[in-house]
Amino acid sequence: MKKTLIVIIIFILFLTACKESYDYTANSIEELSEYLSNIPANTPDNPYKIALNVSDLTDIRYELGGEKPDKFFILDLSGSTFNRIEETTFYYCQALVGVIIGKSVFSIGWGVFHECYNLRSVTISKSVQNIEEVVFDTCIELSAINVDAANTVYSSVDGILYNKNKTKLILCPEAKTGDVVIPNGVTVIEQEAFGRCKKITGVTIPDSVTYIGDKAFYFCPSLTKVTIGKGVTYIGKHAFRYSKNINSITIPEGVTDIGEGIFYECEGLTSVTIPDSVTSIGYRAFLNCKSLIDVTIPDSVTSIGKEAFRDCESLTDLTIPDSVINIGKGAFNGCSKISSVKIPYSITAVEDWVFTNCSRLASVTIPDSVTSIGENAFACTGLTEINIPDSVTAIGKGAFDYCRRLTTVNIPNSVTRIEEKVFAGCTALTVIKIPDSVTEIGARAFQKSGLTGVIIPDSVKYIDEFAFFLCENLSGVTIPNSVTSIEKSVFEDCTGLTRVTIPTSVTRIDKRAFKGCTSLVSVNIPNSVTVIGEGAFQGSGLGSLTIPKSVTKIEESAFDDCANLASVTVTDSVKIILQSIFQNCPNLANVTIRNGVTRVWDYAFSNFSSLKKITIPDSIEYIGNYAFSNCINLTSVTIPSGVNYIGEKAFRYCTGLTSVTFENTIPSEHFSKSAFNGDLRDKFYEKDKDNGTPGTYTTAAPVGDKSIWTRR
Repeated sequence: MKKTLIVIIIFILFLTACKESYDYTANSIEELSEYLSNIPANTPDNPYKIALNVSDLTDIRYELGGEKPDKFFILDLSGSTFNRIEETTFYYCQALVGVIIGKSVFSIGWGVFHECYNLRSVTISKSVQNIEEVVFDTCIELSAINVDAANTVYSSVDGILYNKNKTKLILCPEAKTGDVVIPNGVTVIEQEAFGRCKKITGVTIPDSVTYIGDKAFYFCPSLTKVTIGKGVTYIGKHAFRYSKNINSITIPEGVTDIGEGIFYECEGLTSVTIPDSVTSIGYRAFLNCKSLIDVTIPDSVTSIGKEAFRDCESLTDLTIPDSVINIGKGAFNGCSKISSVKIPYSITAVEDWVFTNCSRLASVTIPDSVTSIGENAFACTGLTEINIPDSVTAIGKGAFDYCRRLTTVNIPNSVTRIEEKVFAGCTALTVIKIPDSVTEIGARAFQKSGLTGVIIPDSVKYIDEFAFFLCENLSGVTIPNSVTSIEKSVFEDCTGLTRVTIPTSVTRIDKRAFKGCTSLVSVNIPNSVTVIGEGAFQGSGLGSLTIPKSVTKIEESAFDDCANLASVTVTDSVKIILQSIFQNCPNLANVTIRNGVTRVWDYAFSNFSSLKKITIPDSIEYIGNYAFSNCINLTSVTIPSGVNYIGEKAFRYCTGLTSVTFENTIPSEHFSKSAFNGDLRDKFYEKDKDNGTPGTYTTAAPVGDKSIWTRR
């Protein structure tokens, strides 16, 4: 009887002790939620311990979630009966500090604890057979994953998750600190195994490891020491990306490929040893390794991938071995301290952007195996001279763009086109010989260069827009007979241009072709030209101008702002003088419009303060709004018999105008009331209010709107 009583007492004490080990036991999610709403706030350092006994976790994250909780807890699921924790069940549950997985659980779904920022420890029961991807992703305080020793699939050592026989390292929790020594026997480090482990400082990988997965050590900013065992043959993509404080690394013999982004933005990496087993260096393998001073590319390497060493701004010495047959686009872009490069004979194409922004690159040797130079290949480098071999047939857009120190360049006879922006911004380049093989000069080819003169061979048939734009030192140019059109802005803002020869083959001078050529005081427009485009000579230094009979169209602002233009002759082939063609030419004193022109459009000669004489031919039918307004020195004008329309303020504000002759009648509805100063219109229609009275009208004292006119 006494023994039985003792047993009962011990059992009761045991149950009491078990109850006291939990702050609360909940049998439903609703009960748990109610309990949490009625207890005092706490901190993650002093969490509540709660047992949850349920058969289903549906909606638990909506009950327990929240961005800024004030109650934190460890959740023991040992008494629950569900077999699987479904994906994202506890996603973003900031209140969860620890969790014990129940013995009924077989599978943990994708992203179950994703972004549980306060989760510190997890205990996995022996029943768990499957843990899916990113289960513990961004659990930034998780320092230990503990696995029941009886589990047949998983195990743990020092809080790091392995498979059962410890041949695969699956996951190191993100809050793990200090140095990690991976035990011998491990052969595989899984994808993202150490990803975002911001507090580990060193890793020793044993010789047993053969495989390092993608992003295995991704974003480990405190990692400074990495020892890779001799057995490694594969290192995955982005394996050490953003681990910015790794100082040096030795890649073991056996690795054949330095894959995509392996050391991407390892900003503290100063040296790397690449073994003879490596045959390729992949896309962005060392991109933005700003401290990388020295790297030796072994003779085994045949391929250097796109942007492989881009922005390695401390790299000073570069030797590309003869084994390399391909250098990808942008491979050394931004390597600003490289001073010289010898391209091996194994290379047939210099790809786009390869050495762009290598600002100290002063010397490059291109072998005669190379047949093409890619877009921006040497743009913004420090090259002073370049010898392009005869084997090269194509030079890409912007190949030498903004090489400000380039003084000498040899273009071989094998090149047929000078591409867009090839020598743009080469301010030290004063002379260049264009070979007879060239048939086209691309857009902006020599824009902002330092050219003082250029000989364009007769082989050139086309010069594209902006080709010599802003070549301020260019003094003279002869356009060959093979060219039929001077394209848009070809010589715009060539402020030093004093001489240009336009051949009779040219039929069109396009928009802004010579705009801003302030030193160009004269030009002979040949009789072949039919169109002068918008702003073609705007702001140029022209002093006089004869437009040939071949010209049938002059577009707007063609000669606008020609401050030195004193006289203009418009031939009869031009039927309409459009708006603003000669606007703002303050020194234009004499304008002769040949018979055949039918319209003077709005503002055509507005604000010509020096204009004293204008000859309007009988062919003119229409004088537009403001056509001659504010021509303050114009003293007399004859409106020929063909005119049947005079627009608003056509001669308004011509304060020096004292004599106007009308050779014919004009319907009153076609004669604007504001066309002239004073009462001239009233006097014109005084005797015939519908058609007016031809004759000469004068005023003795032109005083603007108060001028009084009389008919002689």
